[in-house]
Amino acid sequence: MRLKRELQMLSKRRCAHTGIVNFFSADEPHFSVGSVVRTEGAGYLWRCYAEPFAFAGAEADMQVAEQRIVELCSRAASQQSKPRYDCAA
Repeated sequence: MRLKRELQMLSKRRCAHTGIVNFFSADEPHFSVGSVVRTEGAGYLWRCYAEPFAFAGAEADMQVAEQRIVELCSRAASQQSKPRYDCAA
């Protein structure tokens, strides 16, 4: 399944051994930018690794947890695409 982003696509893959769902960007298809794992309770723990929006949280619903990762990765991609000006030069 691919999730649409502002600048690129995220793909997700579930590990058959651990049950963790990892998210990957098109730019780095072998480096996870986020993950979701079911907790012992009735919820899901999610993590986003995209700087500067690296964050973690817990949700009762898997789709909401996935949405959090997609939102943060999209914000990180938007910030990285903005031109940066070096005022010291």
